[in-house]
Amino acid sequence: MKQVTELAKSFHPGSDRAEHSMGAQRSVPESAVMLVNRLFADLQVIFPAWRLAFPTQTALDNAKRTWTLALFENGIHHSEQIKLGLRKARASGSPHIPSAGQFINWCRLTPEDLGLPSVEKAFSMIGLMRDSVTKRTTPEVIQAAFNQIEYWDLTHLSEKDLFPIFKAHYQKLIEKVSRGEDISQLCPKALPKNKVTETIEQKQKRKESGFKNIENLRAKYPSLRAKRLGRTNG
Repeated sequence: MKQVTELAKSFHPGSDRAEHSMGAQRSVPESAVMLVNRLFADLQVIFPAWRLAFPTQTALDNAKRTWTLALFENGIHHSEQIKLGLRKARASGSPHIPSAGQFINWCRLTPEDLGLPSVEKAFSMIGLMRDSVTKRTTPEVIQAAFNQIEYWDLTHLSEKDLFPIFKAHYQKLIEKVSRGEDISQLCPKALPKNKVTETIEQKQKRKESGFKNIENLRAKYPSLRAKRLGRTNG
């Protein structure tokens, strides 16, 4: 039986001769190869019908080579990621071995794995984010995800167009949280104590009050009006 190490070393992703003549090939770390060897041993136990997918030794060897590159290209090369994938594989209830793409998805942390709302449920909280009080009740990672979106997009795009933007930010932040990174700096800044957000009516009243004060000063000190007129005429 060929080892995945040998298969990976002999594998050239591109079949174009020009690429081969330039020595274009991807190097696969030894650790990734060893990971796949151990992985397939586990998968063959979890999925008893695996021979239906790989009926011959050649098919199994080719699968190991493909999986090695697929995992490496998608950043799945840590034992903890593989453990997560195997945990979901055991819970799948299927006797058939999954595709490489399906297993890669299993290896990625989801919001639910961290006890957080799904991306759809998190996005549905957009209404809470529009209020300075209620947005503080949403999980920090959701606040941070919405805070990464450009203000114009947040206020002008439809929810259909806004969702993929939110999803991309949310998924990146989930990865940061899973690595134990602090995301508090990415959240909206809290208002200073004793300061409240003004309503449109309050802002208009404050503006009108300011104009009134200016007019009172001009009436009290006519010289100010004269100086202003002089600058305008000049």
